[in-house]
Amino acid sequence: MALARIQDFLLAEEITESSLIPAARRGEMAVIVPQSDFSWEGANDAAGDVATAPPLLEKLQLVVPAGQLLGIIGGTGEGKSSLLAAILGEMTCLSAQTDNPVTIRGRVAYVQPLPRVPAVDARLPSLPPSPSPLPLQPLPS
Repeated sequence: MALARIQDFLLAEEITESSLIPAARRGEMAVIVPQSDFSWEGANDAAGDVATAPPLLEKLQLVVPAGQLLGIIGGTGEGKSSLLAAILGEMTCLSAQTDNPVTIRGRVAYVQPLPRVPAVDARLPSLPPSPSPLPLQPLPS
């Protein structure tokens, strides 16, 4: 699956300036996601039909006005990155007539966050805590 995504990316047509939708002005909708289901799977089979895969995002519908600040919060594995991937066209839309029903008016940039937890090898021996360089003194009341 990953190799197919890389191949699709490398063979995709270049985006030209003329193919971009002009940026939305304040009060207009900058991002529009009509009610759709999205999945990470769903490549076309030999007949050209989308193979059935359970949707990861169901009945997703989103409208973001231009100039609106939007925060996406949630726990691990709750779909934050998948939501952004669906908006960016990286997921397969299972319920729309087109490959990607999402409309983005203007330019988009996205940088995948790095994990904040450092990789630690559990086989390494743990070191004892180092003594404090200065003696700790209680704060005056």
